[in-house]
Amino acid sequence: MELTAEQMVAESGTVAVRYTERGTFRNEFLGNQPTGESYELVAMEWFVLRDGKIHRRWGAHDGASQARQIGLPLG
Repeated sequence: MELTAEQMVAESGTVAVRYTERGTFRNEFLGNQPTGESYELVAMEWFVLRDGKIHRRWGAHDGASQARQIGLPLG
């Protein structure tokens, strides 16, 4: 997997990052055999910083798009 930060915004100890994630399904995952297919999607993460460390983190990632692109069944 490769992550490319596209944009970052910071305000009052909170940082938001929009990034592009790219990868190839090469190893077994949750009982699914690798397909060798690649994927690319846009995702976001938010970080709350305290004392120079990440205190909390959450994000949004389109797992259904990723599954379709690498050939996994949905549902």
